[in-house]
Amino acid sequence: DWLSAFTPTSPMAVLSAEILARATRDPAIRAWTAQWLAEARGDIARSIAAGQQEGRLRADLPADGVAVLTAALIDGLIFHGLVDPRLDIAGVARTLDIMLTVDHEKERN
Repeated sequence: DWLSAFTPTSPMAVLSAEILARATRDPAIRAWTAQWLAEARGDIARSIAAGQQEGRLRADLPADGVAVLTAALIDGLIFHGLVDPRLDIAGVARTLDIMLTVDHEKERN
């Protein structure tokens, strides 16, 4: 839901991109950003694991790995959206949902 509501030109997106870029050159910001990203990935992994336990999300994928990919996807979408604000973020969110959601119809067949 958060990703589909995301606006790549929002002030938070611009700030996030600036922080990530600066973290590559500033050790203090890198340390803070690495900790923040680790916490965000942990939150994502817990959400994914909960969805897997509930049977909503595919259980054949490791939650930690999906969390890293999702966080990297979000970071990349921030940069892509800043460069091309016509980017269909909601469409990307739907694609991610399709990739991760259990297809109960397919399971019945």
